[in-house]
Amino acid sequence: MKNRYFPILILLILALYSCGNNRKPKIPIAKLKAPIDIPDKYYLHTIKGIPYGIIRVECKDCELKYSFNHNSDHIPVKNGDEDRAVIIKHNTLIKTTLYSHENQMIRIVAFDPNGNIVSNVLDTFKKGDQRKSNYLLKYTRSAKTIIVERPLSK
Repeated sequence: MKNRYFPILILLILALYSCGNNRKPKIPIAKLKAPIDIPDKYYLHTIKGIPYGIIRVECKDCELKYSFNHNSDHIPVKNGDEDRAVIIKHNTLIKTTLYSHENQMIRIVAFDPNGNIVSNVLDTFKKGDQRKSNYLLKYTRSAKTIIVERPLSK
């Protein structure tokens, strides 16, 4: 009879010992967290030393009107996509109005001068729909910034 309950008794004692043992972990919890990946270099896209962002429109038949820094322009798009470089000042707000000339899916993407996506929206439009949006384009420039110069297209 003694031998039959002995393993159960040992397991019960080990279980009680492990519950009552308040040992500190050998590795601090702070060291268990994944390190935060902070880039040590920034890229800044420029034209003649002036930072620029990009507005991209993808649709079958639409038109994008935009304004910023007292400038305005429009992009008519037929069967494809259109990219426009937008020369900006620091913290520039771009106001856009997108017109659809037929039922379709339209994507509008905005990139800041550091190459980050500010907005990427794909939405359904009916013929005659128009939508307004605002995009804040800002950039970071530091001692470690790598300047990427884009030549002017002809």
